[in-house]
Amino acid sequence: MVNIISKIYLSLFLTAFLFNFSYAQFGANSNEESWFQSIEPLSVIDTNQSEEISNVKLERSQLAVNLRSDRNIIARYDKVPAKAFVKQQFIVVLNATIATDNFDEILTTFEGGEGYEIIDPDSKWVLNKKRTFQNSFIVKVKNENFVMPDIIVSLVQDRTIVEEYKLEKPEIKVSKVGQQVEHFSSVIAKELTLTSHITKQYDNNTVLTIIELEGVESNLKDFKLKNYQKQGIEALSGEFDNQKLVYFVIIPIHEDKLTFSYYNTQSSKIEIISSPIVHSEEIVSTQTDLNPHNSNVLFYKRVGIGVLLFFCVIWLLFRRDKISLLVTIICALYLVYVYLPNRNFLITKDTNIFILPTKSSSVFFKTDSDVYVEVLDSQKGYIKVLLPDDKIGWVNEEDIGKN
Repeated sequence: MVNIISKIYLSLFLTAFLFNFSYAQFGANSNEESWFQSIEPLSVIDTNQSEEISNVKLERSQLAVNLRSDRNIIARYDKVPAKAFVKQQFIVVLNATIATDNFDEILTTFEGGEGYEIIDPDSKWVLNKKRTFQNSFIVKVKNENFVMPDIIVSLVQDRTIVEEYKLEKPEIKVSKVGQQVEHFSSVIAKELTLTSHITKQYDNNTVLTIIELEGVESNLKDFKLKNYQKQGIEALSGEFDNQKLVYFVIIPIHEDKLTFSYYNTQSSKIEIISSPIVHSEEIVSTQTDLNPHNSNVLFYKRVGIGVLLFFCVIWLLFRRDKISLLVTIICALYLVYVYLPNRNFLITKDTNIFILPTKSSSVFFKTDSDVYVEVLDSQKGYIKVLLPDDKIGWVNEEDIGKN
């Protein structure tokens, strides 16, 4: 009978211990990690790429010229808009008919023009059908003085330009849009969709709201909300035909909705997007359990371990053997552990406090003096800290000085 009771107590202890351990390692962080994993960071240049790969790009000015007079190449615009707007990105499609096989590569050069940017100047030509090649480029209108460049399509053989065709610049009328619209976001898109909206308290007077947008043929990089000082891009991913943007903005706590607009190139009008702001009781963070030492889950955990310790003590009084003593000691030590306060660390003046623990996260606060912070969590080189004014953010591990 005593052995059965012992086994029951031991099973209860192990179940409770494993539950608490697994929750501490997974449960409290699962929401946060899934959120971070869903955000694709901004693309960065790989500085470790081989020299051979980095030198593949051909520059027309670096090549020898030995032009033939065979006229084996004819190029034309297959798609180009008649009008565009400042900050808009649009696609230009080119076709080239090439009546020879005596070339190694097709080179595209942009010459002249004004107030533009070619987003993908190294886009490659693809064989569309017999003797016909196709290419497309994304062009951004930078200002009202926009003029399309001349496009030169060259055939390259043995690093020598042997034939080429010059496409004269098309006339594209450019104008501004949304200048008088109070909530215009500077986005010009075929389609813009708000896919998610999360709002959490930032301080006593403001809230932090994070939105995720999906844009089709858009200039999401230019997204900006008027009348708000603290805002920025958290992550931007995807291609021109389908991009995703994660954006943060700090707004007054009394506002009940977030409203912005964009210009829809399909309907040729300004369209408004509005989303209600649902206030959370939490201070700004990216996980449900902001401060593990102040959560309801921790309270119930302490109560559960305390009850378990009580039964272990009774078991020890009846059994009085090494196993019951060991289990009681472990249970007592674990109860002490869950009551221990968070660690305190010193961060120095001008330390950046980030909203999210990602490389592309925006800085929402910079310390103006040395300050001690309470450590709440850590993740992939970043430490979640609680500042003396109750704000919560993330700092790089390298910026932490141990107390």
